[in-house]
Amino acid sequence: MTDTAIEALRAERELVIELARSLTPEEWAAPSACAGWSVQDVIAHMASIFHPSPIIMAKAAKEYDDSERINDVLVERRCDWSPQRQLDEYETWSRRAIRMLGLGQRAPLRNVGFNMGDLGTHPMHLLADASVFDHYTHLRFDLLAPGGPLDRPALPQDQLRLAPTAAWTLALIEPLNQETLAWIDDPIRLELTGPGASVTTVTRTAGRVTTDDRTPKSEAAATVRSPVSDWVRWSTARTPWDQCDVELDGDEELGQRLCESMHVV
Repeated sequence: MTDTAIEALRAERELVIELARSLTPEEWAAPSACAGWSVQDVIAHMASIFHPSPIIMAKAAKEYDDSERINDVLVERRCDWSPQRQLDEYETWSRRAIRMLGLGQRAPLRNVGFNMGDLGTHPMHLLADASVFDHYTHLRFDLLAPGGPLDRPALPQDQLRLAPTAAWTLALIEPLNQETLAWIDDPIRLELTGPGASVTTVTRTAGRVTTDDRTPKSEAAATVRSPVSDWVRWSTARTPWDQCDVELDGDEELGQRLCESMHVV
């Protein structure tokens, strides 16, 4: 992604602020679809990725080796904040972070590797895509009905948001699936369709699970095809893959095994 991700992130930020300003005290405290997190905790998480305390981040990184636990630590640090304080942090630091992420879209920074622990090392320009993904999924699947507790109109699921979301989820296949996909012997093509469409092939090279967008379709033993909006739901384990729009071609048993094994955050 390039500046598209920044534009998408600005649009998602406005949705978060609009939603947060509309919440009643009961809605702030309502359980979200993220296990153990309230609506306020989810917004705290979205703020904390923009404004992590260096001290607690260093402490968390030293004590925990996975990003999910670090996210929990950052939310726990904010557990006694008022909703207004939480919203203030989000508004202030999301604005500042978006400016910084914009710099990461430009040379020489855009291709500098950024170590994200268990999530892998990625070029700096993908950090904006990661933030779009985070906003896209939490807003639509964890906060708003039918999965979440908030009864609000459906939010956009368009090219602007889904292109960077797809880019980030595909980038996570390798770092997060070295063990779960270690059984792969033949290439499996993953076709994401609709807004944000993208294609990659999952295979194993020199003992490592790898992805690339150059393998010819004819070399794939199986093809898994799914709209990006559904892919995000099942690849993040929010909805079982067989309850989503997924088509299998070629060796269907192989494609099904990929769907059952693969995960991205």
